[in-house]
Amino acid sequence: VAIGQAIIHQPKLLLLDEPASGLDPEARASLASLFRQLQKEGMTLLVSSHILAELDEYSTAMLALRAGQVLEQRNLHQEASEDALVQLHIQLLQPDTRAVPLLIAAGAQFSPTGSTGTDPCQIVCRFSAERGRQAALLAQLVREGIALCGFSTSKENLQQSYLRSLANANNSAPNNEGAQA
Repeated sequence: VAIGQAIIHQPKLLLLDEPASGLDPEARASLASLFRQLQKEGMTLLVSSHILAELDEYSTAMLALRAGQVLEQRNLHQEASEDALVQLHIQLLQPDTRAVPLLIAAGAQFSPTGSTGTDPCQIVCRFSAERGRQAALLAQLVREGIALCGFSTSKENLQQSYLRSLANANNSAPNNEGAQA
């Protein structure tokens, strides 16, 4: 009812705080559909939420805040460009110590901790969204004799994006001062 009251006058900007709080899954899906429709009609929605998965369906930009400070502000739907990155998932047939150094040399980015996860056959990194560069990397891995079972990309979800912003902020803080949990 409150959202209906807020949009009845067709404002240009709508501020919402935890709008899906207390809604069942069906109502959340309907709310996301409503928000996408309002966006198509030209309304700007500013939504604050701690449940980032709810925002994935309709968010177009992210403003990450921590302790009142802006960590990052960016468009979530980057146009295909040289610097656009996607998550790259590589499944090895068997552990191969040559894979990660080769990926780094090709421009792959790994988490700040340098960890690729607990499965030595599963590598997840960030790499160019450009399909031509991905194809060249795949060909290089195969030429080097690295046995692959899988090579795929996925879009980073909003929670992953936010956590990466936090990690980048923590790693760039001088002596990690000012970085709080």
